[in-house]
Amino acid sequence: MKKLSQIFMVVCYLIAGVLLGLGMVAMLPGDLYWYDDLIAMAFMVVVAYIAIMIQVIIHECGHMIFGLISGYHFVSFRIFNMMLIKQNDHWKLKQYSLAGTGGQCLMAPADLIDGKMPVMLYNLGGVIMNIIVSMIFMILCFNVDDPFIFLLLYMLIIIGIVTAITNGIPMQVNNINNDGYHVLELKRNPQAVYAFWFQLKIASLQAEGYRFKDMPIDFKVCEEDALDNCLIAMQQALYCNYLMDKHEFDIEITDEELSSLKTVEDIVKLIESKK
Repeated sequence: MKKLSQIFMVVCYLIAGVLLGLGMVAMLPGDLYWYDDLIAMAFMVVVAYIAIMIQVIIHECGHMIFGLISGYHFVSFRIFNMMLIKQNDHWKLKQYSLAGTGGQCLMAPADLIDGKMPVMLYNLGGVIMNIIVSMIFMILCFNVDDPFIFLLLYMLIIIGIVTAITNGIPMQVNNINNDGYHVLELKRNPQAVYAFWFQLKIASLQAEGYRFKDMPIDFKVCEEDALDNCLIAMQQALYCNYLMDKHEFDIEITDEELSSLKTVEDIVKLIESKK
């Protein structure tokens, strides 16, 4: 499944690259010298990067807008490695990057009601916004005469559609869930809803300056048969961070036990058995 996801992702990007390349070539005047062509192509590559950045911002704004609609509260907004974060009612600009992601909008959820919370709009908000805005760009594209604006709109449409597809269709690439896969895991297991709430709550508490050991939240071991769900496995990993911050690692571990540790679940079970 993971290999199919990677192949599908590569195919999507290849198709997008071909379409972008054809668009660039079509925009080149036929009477330029070869070095003028190179300059024009370099300029178009810069335009493509601008289009990618715009669509990343649109995607993350979608998460933010639909998160606010769902009753969430703003925590942080990151584009590439630049992050705007709200800490103790103050806004700060920081540098932070996460491998495999072009951006991230974290929101703090309200308290759970009977173990439930709205999750679909927040998770799919980026995809929805990419589709809506790409449709608007498509309409504008047929109503502009300026070749530069036409090229930018054309690139925004292609990149927006590819962004929506690669984030909306459930996939897991390099052990990172896309938005669609998050929704799938939330629908498969009711415990994943709590795990998702737990992660967002931890992120909001970290933004407020809390250390793991001081957080006013209940850390607990997850059920073993639920750890194939990535959201629940992440909850387990956060529990390990909690134990480490409390310095609950003063246990004797044999070489055999150490070599047997393969997963987060193994680490937690070993720590619990040594208490």
